[in-house]
Amino acid sequence: MRWVLGLLLVANLAMFGWWQGWFGGRNPAPPAEANPALLRVVPIDRLGGPFSGSLPPASSTSVPASTPTSPAQSPTSPAQSPTSPLQSRAVAVEPSCREFAIAGDERARALRNALVDSGARVEMQRGEAPSSFLVHLPPAASLADAQRQVAALRQAGIDDVFLMQEGPLRLGVSVGVFSREEGARAVSARVSALGYEVRIAPRPLGAGGWRLTARWSDAATAARGASAAAPFAAESRACDRQDRPAQ
Repeated sequence: MRWVLGLLLVANLAMFGWWQGWFGGRNPAPPAEANPALLRVVPIDRLGGPFSGSLPPASSTSVPASTPTSPAQSPTSPAQSPTSPLQSRAVAVEPSCREFAIAGDERARALRNALVDSGARVEMQRGEAPSSFLVHLPPAASLADAQRQVAALRQAGIDDVFLMQEGPLRLGVSVGVFSREEGARAVSARVSALGYEVRIAPRPLGAGGWRLTARWSDAATAARGASAAAPFAAESRACDRQDRPAQ
């Protein structure tokens, strides 16, 4: 019996050795992964070898490439700015201005009140002593109208008639220059009775009475001021332009 037991022992040892691959008859079992949680998938294009299999289709969701904004399309580009600093700057408008010359304190105060009521800022100054008084009709609309006035006045017996061709009273009709205001008013009343608008202007402008300087903020109020001053028959002219510093 001992030889049977020895034979079985040798057979068992041979079977164990074959199972373990001692004799090359069986491949050893692959070792178990020590840390399976640390496994990661490597992209196929990083394996380096040719791949004959098919890749899954790419995702249909794509991220659009950012397009650089050119200076011409930039929202802060000066060329597309809605308003330029030069355009948004307010333009200063010089107010309308006229000077009036009128004799008599009461008439000067009444003219000043009328100009103020029209929206003007008025300054009053006492004029120098006049050297003479000019009686005249206001400038006509055209040369033909002025010539007709001259002919009509001479036909009515007004001898000292003269058509003014230059200066602020161009196309106005002079009916006399007098050294005394009384003589000027007498001729003025005579011509007014013929239906003409007559004015008395002390020479130089503003002498012998008051000089009023009226300034309006715009042309509309200046037109109202001219209408308000018309009944006073005061001599008037545009203010001299003052030099302003360059901006």
